[in-house]
Amino acid sequence: MEGDENGLSSARMFKKCGMKFPIVLFSDNDRHLMDSYEINALYLTKTFKKVDIEHCMERIFEITSNANFKLRFEDTTFCIPYDNILYIQGIGEESLIVMKEGSYKLCLHLEELDYALPGQFIWCAAHTLVNIKYVRQIEKKGLLLWNDEQLEINPDYRQAVVFAYINKAS
Repeated sequence: MEGDENGLSSARMFKKCGMKFPIVLFSDNDRHLMDSYEINALYLTKTFKKVDIEHCMERIFEITSNANFKLRFEDTTFCIPYDNILYIQGIGEESLIVMKEGSYKLCLHLEELDYALPGQFIWCAAHTLVNIKYVRQIEKKGLLLWNDEQLEINPDYRQAVVFAYINKAS
């Protein structure tokens, strides 16, 4: 790539647009290693070996195949299937996970949860991540979910939401 464009700047752009998919950065030294954490990317230093690529692919498989959101509260661990989550709303330093049936309130900031969620969750407003699988239609100022609930859509996130909606798996 020319000029300032490189894998890192492209990955930042994807993240800013709300796109989530595994990213692997390659470099000839470790100076960009810390930057890879910023965008939650995997990192390989050139020259890498076959075993390094295999380990990286195993890690990508772990990330993409995990179908449950795991919560630990005191001595109890909960597993919530991602497909049961309609949306997650940030309320100050807490987050409310709204599911098909019921909800959970967590003492975690919404941005912290964003890193743990798969690509089907996309920002639709400054304090809301929606599971794109449950969006029935996109309206001028909001989203209509399959349960007839409406969510606000911020104009800053509209393009990314429309892109994710059009490209979602049926």
